[in-house]
Amino acid sequence: VGQSAAAIASHIGVTIPPGTVVLAAEAEKVGPEEPFSHEKLCPVLGLYRAPNFQEGLYLCKELTEYEGIGHTAGIYSKDQSRVEEYANIIPAGRILHNVPTSLAAIGTAFNFNVDPSFTLGVGTKAGSS
Repeated sequence: VGQSAAAIASHIGVTIPPGTVVLAAEAEKVGPEEPFSHEKLCPVLGLYRAPNFQEGLYLCKELTEYEGIGHTAGIYSKDQSRVEEYANIIPAGRILHNVPTSLAAIGTAFNFNVDPSFTLGVGTKAGSS
């Protein structure tokens, strides 16, 4: 927690280009056995691949239901029907479209005019009031 991408890379013996701000690691599973499917308070992202939109959509749903119900989710797409399907299936209080979500949700320089969500809770979808 609280370490830069460079510090984390150095700790695990990986060389990264100067100025790198985010690290990504491929993951395949969702759940307690897969650390990259958990919420991470550091600049490390889990990278998942799916063979098609429908399988990707349900993978996103599974990830969101594992540790992210109610807060923020996002989709990159030019197809409005896919955006709408994603928004109807993913249990999040805020769906971002074609903007970064892992950094945009906290109001950084990457937020592309998205309001910060320091006080956006998980809401009733995740069981809070």
